[in-house]
Amino acid sequence: VAARLCGGLAGALVTVHRDLHDKQLLVDDEGAVGILDFDTLATGEAALDLGNLVVHLELRALQGACTAGAARAAREALLDAYAPDEALLVRAGTYAQATRLRLACLYALRPAPPAVVPELLSRLDRWASRPAPAAGSHRARPPL
Repeated sequence: VAARLCGGLAGALVTVHRDLHDKQLLVDDEGAVGILDFDTLATGEAALDLGNLVVHLELRALQGACTAGAARAAREALLDAYAPDEALLVRAGTYAQATRLRLACLYALRPAPPAVVPELLSRLDRWASRPAPAAGSHRARPPL
């Protein structure tokens, strides 16, 4: 994960939340979205927040807070609305792996359903076994 983050071309630097996940978002009845908790606000790659949010959606399914189908639908809706370009998606995928590793370490020390940590690590292993995408490769949507 570190090699791909450090070895790849970084995206443009923007304001990032750095702890963006579903519990940091509020949505009103009209669909307006608000964000909470700006204590880790910094300058960084937008891919960091996108990757973190995507993994937290799958974490909620692993925790039993929603179905896997609902988590996938939320991820697809997020990516459709965000409309990231391919480079940002590739970087978000790498940040997603860093999030999976961080959450696996965190939930190894917290009460959680037994499958959470092994599944996060399994997803990380599957990602690590795939070759890094070549520059300029075009895929419909690189896997996160």
